[in-house]
Amino acid sequence: MASDFQFSIPATATITGVRVRVTRMADKENAVYDYDIQLMKNLTPQGDNKASADAWPVTAANKVYGGVNDKWGISLTPSLVNSSDYGFWLQSQNLTEFVGRTASVDFVKMTVYYLVNGKMNEQTSEAASVNQMYLYPNPLSTSSVIFFSLNYESRVQVDLYDAAGKKLRSLLNEVLSSGTMNSILTAVN
Repeated sequence: MASDFQFSIPATATITGVRVRVTRMADKENAVYDYDIQLMKNLTPQGDNKASADAWPVTAANKVYGGVNDKWGISLTPSLVNSSDYGFWLQSQNLTEFVGRTASVDFVKMTVYYLVNGKMNEQTSEAASVNQMYLYPNPLSTSSVIFFSLNYESRVQVDLYDAAGKKLRSLLNEVLSSGTMNSILTAVN
Protein backbone atom coordinates (compact mmCIF):
# COMPACT_ATOMS: atom_id res chain seq x y z
CA MET A 1 0.00 0.00 0.00
CA ALA A 2 1.17 3.52 -0.74
CA SER A 3 -0.28 6.57 0.96
CA ASP A 4 0.36 10.15 2.06
CA PHE A 5 0.99 11.57 -1.41
CA GLN A 6 0.78 15.10 0.03
CA PHE A 7 -1.38 16.53 -2.75
CA SER A 8 -2.67 20.10 -2.53
CA ILE A 9 -5.57 20.03 -4.99
CA PRO A 10 -7.60 23.29 -4.73
CA ALA A 11 -10.91 22.93 -2.86
CA THR A 12 -12.78 24.31 -5.89
CA ALA A 13 -11.37 21.68 -8.27
CA THR A 14 -13.34 18.94 -10.00
CA ILE A 15 -11.25 15.78 -10.23
CA THR A 16 -11.51 14.06 -13.62
CA GLY A 17 -9.12 11.14 -13.19
CA VAL A 18 -6.16 9.46 -11.53
CA ARG A 19 -3.16 7.73 -13.09
CA VAL A 20 -0.81 5.57 -11.01
CA ARG A 21 2.62 4.49 -12.21
CA VAL A 22 4.27 1.60 -10.38
CA THR A 23 7.82 0.33 -10.89
CA ARG A 24 7.64 -3.38 -10.18
CA MET A 25 9.39 -6.70 -10.81
CA ALA A 26 9.29 -10.40 -9.91
CA ASP A 27 12.05 -12.94 -9.39
CA LYS A 28 10.76 -15.36 -12.07
CA GLU A 29 8.99 -15.00 -15.42
CA ASN A 30 5.27 -15.77 -15.58
CA ALA A 31 5.01 -16.33 -11.82
CA VAL A 32 3.71 -13.10 -10.26
CA TYR A 33 0.57 -11.27 -11.39
CA ASP A 34 -1.63 -8.42 -10.17
CA TYR A 35 -4.41 -9.53 -7.85
CA ASP A 36 -5.98 -6.35 -6.49
CA ILE A 37 -5.20 -2.81 -7.70
CA GLN A 38 -7.40 -0.09 -6.20
CA LEU A 39 -7.39 3.41 -4.78
CA MET A 40 -7.75 3.78 -1.01
CA LYS A 41 -10.09 5.92 1.07
CA ASN A 42 -9.31 5.94 4.79
CA LEU A 43 -6.55 3.39 4.06
CA THR A 44 -9.20 0.93 2.78
CA PRO A 45 -9.32 -0.32 -0.85
CA GLN A 46 -12.29 1.16 -2.75
CA GLY A 47 -13.74 1.21 -6.27
CA ASP A 48 -12.73 -0.57 -9.46
CA ASN A 49 -10.05 -3.26 -9.40
CA LYS A 50 -7.53 -2.32 -12.12
CA ALA A 51 -5.54 -5.57 -11.89
CA SER A 52 -3.86 -6.45 -15.17
CA ALA A 53 -3.60 -9.96 -16.63
CA ASP A 54 0.06 -9.34 -17.53
CA ALA A 55 2.81 -11.17 -15.66
CA TRP A 56 5.23 -8.96 -13.73
CA PRO A 57 8.59 -8.58 -15.52
CA VAL A 58 11.88 -9.90 -14.11
CA THR A 59 13.57 -6.51 -14.54
CA ALA A 60 12.17 -3.34 -13.00
CA ALA A 61 9.61 -1.78 -15.35
CA ASN A 62 6.76 0.71 -15.11
CA LYS A 63 3.10 -0.28 -15.20
CA VAL A 64 0.43 2.42 -15.56
CA TYR A 65 -3.10 2.13 -14.17
CA GLY A 66 -5.96 4.59 -14.76
CA GLY A 67 -5.78 7.86 -16.67
CA VAL A 68 -6.95 11.43 -17.21
CA ASN A 69 -10.67 10.50 -17.29
CA ASP A 70 -10.63 7.47 -14.98
CA LYS A 71 -11.99 7.98 -11.43
CA TRP A 72 -11.67 4.27 -10.60
CA GLY A 73 -15.39 3.95 -9.83
CA ILE A 74 -15.31 6.16 -6.72
CA SER A 75 -16.23 9.74 -5.87
CA LEU A 76 -13.01 11.73 -5.73
CA THR A 77 -12.97 15.10 -3.98
CA PRO A 78 -10.05 17.45 -3.26
CA SER A 79 -10.40 16.86 0.50
CA LEU A 80 -10.17 13.09 0.00
CA VAL A 81 -7.20 13.22 -2.38
CA ASN A 82 -5.34 15.70 -0.13
CA SER A 83 -5.77 13.42 2.90
CA SER A 84 -2.86 11.32 4.21
CA ASP A 85 -5.32 8.38 4.36
CA TYR A 86 -5.82 8.45 0.56
CA GLY A 87 -3.62 6.18 -1.47
CA PHE A 88 -2.99 3.18 -3.68
CA TRP A 89 -3.58 -0.49 -2.84
CA LEU A 90 -1.65 -3.25 -4.59
CA GLN A 91 -1.81 -6.99 -3.98
CA SER A 92 0.06 -9.44 -6.18
CA GLN A 93 -0.45 -13.17 -6.52
CA ASN A 94 1.96 -16.04 -7.00
CA LEU A 95 0.67 -18.48 -9.63
CA THR A 96 3.56 -20.90 -9.16
CA GLU A 97 2.26 -23.71 -6.97
CA PHE A 98 4.20 -24.56 -3.81
CA VAL A 99 7.11 -22.26 -4.62
CA GLY A 100 7.72 -18.94 -2.89
CA ARG A 101 8.25 -15.98 -5.20
CA THR A 102 9.41 -12.43 -4.58
CA ALA A 103 7.48 -9.46 -5.95
CA SER A 104 9.10 -6.03 -5.53
CA VAL A 105 7.76 -2.49 -5.88
CA ASP A 106 10.40 0.23 -6.19
CA PHE A 107 8.10 3.23 -6.19
CA VAL A 108 4.55 4.44 -6.70
CA LYS A 109 3.84 7.76 -8.45
CA MET A 110 0.32 9.16 -8.71
CA THR A 111 -1.02 11.91 -10.99
CA VAL A 112 -4.37 13.56 -10.22
CA TYR A 113 -6.10 15.37 -13.11
CA TYR A 114 -8.58 18.13 -12.27
CA LEU A 115 -10.46 21.12 -13.65
CA VAL A 116 -10.39 24.62 -12.14
CA ASN A 117 -12.45 27.25 -13.96
CA GLY A 118 -12.67 24.95 -16.99
CA LYS A 119 -8.87 24.58 -17.29
CA MET A 120 -7.26 21.12 -17.01
CA ASN A 121 -4.51 20.82 -14.38
CA GLU A 122 -2.50 17.98 -12.93
CA GLN A 123 -0.40 17.25 -9.87
CA THR A 124 2.04 14.36 -9.64
CA SER A 125 3.50 13.06 -6.41
CA GLU A 126 5.43 10.07 -5.17
CA ALA A 127 4.05 8.34 -2.09
CA ALA A 128 5.63 9.48 1.17
CA SER A 129 4.84 6.04 2.58
CA VAL A 130 5.23 2.81 0.62
CA ASN A 131 4.84 -0.19 2.86
CA GLN A 132 5.97 -3.50 1.45
CA MET A 133 5.54 -6.89 3.02
CA TYR A 134 7.02 -10.25 2.14
CA LEU A 135 5.83 -13.65 3.32
CA TYR A 136 8.33 -16.52 3.35
CA PRO A 137 7.63 -19.25 2.53
CA ASN A 138 4.73 -18.33 0.28
CA PRO A 139 2.29 -20.00 0.10
CA LEU A 140 1.97 -20.27 3.88
CA SER A 141 3.29 -23.45 5.46
CA THR A 142 2.94 -24.45 9.12
CA SER A 143 5.11 -21.45 9.96
CA SER A 144 6.00 -18.43 7.84
CA VAL A 145 7.67 -15.09 8.51
CA ILE A 146 6.20 -11.77 7.40
CA PHE A 147 8.95 -9.21 6.72
CA PHE A 148 8.14 -5.51 6.33
CA SER A 149 9.73 -2.10 6.59
CA LEU A 150 8.36 1.35 7.36
CA ASN A 151 9.87 4.65 6.27
CA TYR A 152 8.43 6.37 9.32
CA GLU A 153 5.97 5.71 12.13
CA SER A 154 2.83 4.36 10.45
CA ARG A 155 -0.34 2.43 11.13
CA VAL A 156 0.22 -1.16 9.98
CA GLN A 157 -2.66 -3.45 9.14
CA VAL A 158 -1.94 -7.06 8.21
CA ASP A 159 -4.91 -9.14 7.12
CA LEU A 160 -4.91 -12.80 6.14
CA TYR A 161 -6.91 -13.76 3.02
CA ASP A 162 -7.64 -17.12 1.43
CA ALA A 163 -6.93 -17.88 -2.25
CA ALA A 164 -10.43 -16.69 -3.23
CA GLY A 165 -9.79 -13.26 -1.68
CA LYS A 166 -11.97 -13.80 1.40
CA LYS A 167 -10.60 -12.12 4.53
CA LEU A 168 -9.94 -14.77 7.17
CA ARG A 169 -8.75 -12.55 10.02
CA SER A 170 -6.75 -9.50 10.98
CA LEU A 171 -3.24 -10.28 12.27
CA LEU A 172 -2.03 -6.79 13.12
CA ASN A 173 -3.58 -3.33 13.29
CA GLU A 174 -1.48 -0.83 15.23
CA VAL A 175 0.90 2.10 14.92
CA LEU A 176 4.54 0.99 14.68
CA SER A 177 7.84 2.88 14.63
CA SER A 178 9.99 3.14 11.51
CA GLY A 179 12.39 0.35 10.64
CA THR A 180 12.51 -3.23 9.38
CA MET A 181 10.41 -5.77 11.25
CA ASN A 182 9.21 -9.32 11.05
CA SER A 183 6.45 -11.36 12.58
CA ILE A 184 6.10 -15.13 12.69
CA LEU A 185 2.79 -16.46 11.43
CA THR A 186 1.95 -20.03 12.39
CA ALA A 187 -0.91 -22.16 11.15
CA VAL A 188 -2.34 -21.92 14.68
CA ASN A 189 -2.53 -18.08 14.88
